[in-house]
Amino acid sequence: SSHADQLGKEVRICGDLTGDGRNDLMMTAPWFAPSEETPFANAGVPNLSGAIFVASSEQLAATPPGSRVSPWAFGPTWWGADAGGGLGHALLCRDDLNGDGLADIFVGAPWTGDLDRGAAYIIFGGDLPASGSIETAANITLPGTFELNWAGMSLGVWSIDDDDIPDPIVGQPGVDNNVLLYNGAEVLGGSVTPVASLHPDSDMAELFHFGRWLATGDVNGD
Repeated sequence: SSHADQLGKEVRICGDLTGDGRNDLMMTAPWFAPSEETPFANAGVPNLSGAIFVASSEQLAATPPGSRVSPWAFGPTWWGADAGGGLGHALLCRDDLNGDGLADIFVGAPWTGDLDRGAAYIIFGGDLPASGSIETAANITLPGTFELNWAGMSLGVWSIDDDDIPDPIVGQPGVDNNVLLYNGAEVLGGSVTPVASLHPDSDMAELFHFGRWLATGDVNGD
């Protein structure tokens, strides 16, 4: 890893990802390109594909204070599917997206796929997959809806109904300048089709980069 990897672009205190009852930690490096000193030098990692790292509570607790340790030493590492894909540009890991009582991982790669279509990926908590490509590790992939849309530049989780299953949100600030709203239960059932799309109503919409950032919360007290 080097300074060019942008390690620490996102650092999140997660929910319980592993089932030990304690919070875990995740960090991202959206321009990750493994050097010869890393254990991934010969793993076929695409150049500048980005990577995300899990630091499990068990591994962190066993690390002596003041230690200087590589980010992949604490748990699995997953890298992007394409060169320059930017995996880890956005990351969430506190929500239980499949209702099993454990936190799940929701991560974006805005420049992956055909002509920077972008994608968002969900990895279920529990028995986390071994280090490898995000395409292999992900339980669910939400692809961008069009080329140059940069899907996954931003992410959110909210509730659009009363079924107790959180609903994913994916920002696409590229060509379409929109925010995709998904029904969580439908996503778990295999659907990758958004139920709605939010976009600015303007002749200048292509200049807005609408959806570059997302935030969710109860702003009206309901």
